[in-house]
Amino acid sequence: MAYSWYAAEDKRFVQLLDLQFSDFDKFRSEYSPGAGDHLQASGAAGGVVSTAQVTAVKGMWRPKYVVMNFWASSDEYRAAYDSGLFAFLSPFKKLFVEYCVNTFYLKLQ
Repeated sequence: MAYSWYAAEDKRFVQLLDLQFSDFDKFRSEYSPGAGDHLQASGAAGGVVSTAQVTAVKGMWRPKYVVMNFWASSDEYRAAYDSGLFAFLSPFKKLFVEYCVNTFYLKLQ
């Protein structure tokens, strides 16, 4: 099931993940609950989350499962990822997922 949230206007630093799971159920049950709670507590706004039903319209990128998180700044993003909780969760992430991450800032024009 796909779902989406809209980011707050003040969240312009974006983390884009393309995830490929070796065990999606285990990832969802053991990693996702703690990660989501931490992201919210750290100031992130949830973004677009999509299941394997991603349809590439143009280009060569063929994502499997896309997650976008929105932050107010790169400092806020870095603080969350350097925190103790994410250090604790990192081994879970590496066991269950192959992933590609990109971060960027969206400047309003």
